[in-house]
Amino acid sequence: MKYLIKLLKAWTAPDGVKHDVGTVLEFEETDVQLVKDLIFDGTGEKTDSKDAGQDKSLGKTIADAVSAGVKSAIAALPKADAKTHAITTHDKVDDDMTWGYLSATAGREHTREEKEYGLGQFALDVFKAAQPGATRPKRLSDCFERRSKMLTAAVAAGDITKAAASGGLTVGDDEQAGALIPPEFSMTLMGATLETAKIRPRATTMAIGSDVIEMPQLKNYDHSSNNVYGGVQAYFKGENATLTQNAAKIEEVRLELAALTALAYASHKFMTFSPVAAGSWLLPKMAEAITWKEEDKFLNGTGVGMPLGIIGANATVSVAIETGQTLAATAVLTKNVVKMRQALKVARPSSVMWLYNQTDLLYWLSLLTVSVGTGGSTFGLIQQVTDDINFRMLGIPLIDTEHCQAAGTVGDLVLADWSEYIIADNRSGPEVAQSMHLQFDTGQNAFRIIKYVAGQPRYSAKFTRQNSTNQCAPYVTLAART
Repeated sequence: MKYLIKLLKAWTAPDGVKHDVGTVLEFEETDVQLVKDLIFDGTGEKTDSKDAGQDKSLGKTIADAVSAGVKSAIAALPKADAKTHAITTHDKVDDDMTWGYLSATAGREHTREEKEYGLGQFALDVFKAAQPGATRPKRLSDCFERRSKMLTAAVAAGDITKAAASGGLTVGDDEQAGALIPPEFSMTLMGATLETAKIRPRATTMAIGSDVIEMPQLKNYDHSSNNVYGGVQAYFKGENATLTQNAAKIEEVRLELAALTALAYASHKFMTFSPVAAGSWLLPKMAEAITWKEEDKFLNGTGVGMPLGIIGANATVSVAIETGQTLAATAVLTKNVVKMRQALKVARPSSVMWLYNQTDLLYWLSLLTVSVGTGGSTFGLIQQVTDDINFRMLGIPLIDTEHCQAAGTVGDLVLADWSEYIIADNRSGPEVAQSMHLQFDTGQNAFRIIKYVAGQPRYSAKFTRQNSTNQCAPYVTLAART
């Protein structure tokens, strides 16, 4: 009995002869194992044989080869107690953080103008859907469905415990909690606030996944006894001398997120005739309001339900005024400014700045001078920088903010290295929602931003250098002059 095999791949026979694809080879009955191998590995396939008996015999041969291969594969499978890999599926539509309101941009990020347009279109859809007899636009319905799935999955994973406790009101029910705006638009609002923020861009920021973060750090406040890190001492010793034991001290920095909210209304007329303005004007202004409040508390916060500000903090040095100095005589003296700079501990020079209230102190600061040489010449402490509306004092940026305290009180002039101030944000970003039901009777749409943020000085005490009794710190204020 002979077998006819048609080659599906180029094949080299055991005797070294090469055969091309499509060649029909004839094999003797004694070559049955070779035939099985050719068929099993897909190199060849059975073609017309000499008689039906040969076909039947070859069919059985093939069946036996397949059966043996299956048994071998099953035997190689991992045992029940072996480690296996979970198979998951992922819908790429979930990667669209604009929830269908902006098209793909072929590998580039959406521009700010594109995001503002998409945000306005979302606001318009929510507005239209709330009108009597209106149906919800498909892309808005898809938005609600996607948000619902995301939150449900997050709650199930334990990532959003507060959402689980809220009874599902944040899932996308406009009548109860508002229509949540797509994440990319929400993050755009917060990114835009960096243009108005003065402190945040210079501070140390982090995104966290829970409402509390606790960070250990070495205590390194007092070097007066030749200690560093609260107890570590270094010695020059003889080669065989006994080493002196010492240990470092550790403290904990704890930040707890607090809710910061903003609420604004847009009239029926505004939404009817200028819906895109909600994305390019109204909501960015709300984000600026959030930033305004943040910056105030980074300076003046008590730490109770809000960030802890540097004014009045334990780690802040308050420079004493000069003998006889009062507000009636002058608000600030040259000696005050120089001593404040003397007390500053710098970690990152690019994050250092003076903060002051221009309407109260610019006049007084502009009068400050230092004598140069013995000829009676003077040099002003503040200088105007070319192409910059801000001044510099002792070479350090002098930044105006209305959050500084009134002239003559602690906090009217602040010098700080803000890299030593820690700001923590909820890593999921701000929640931005829109609803027309809150003010239905007045025909107004309500827009709401909820952001979780924490902030506090990195250090809990002032620093004492090795050979000095004067304390220093990354945060310095001037004592009251009244």
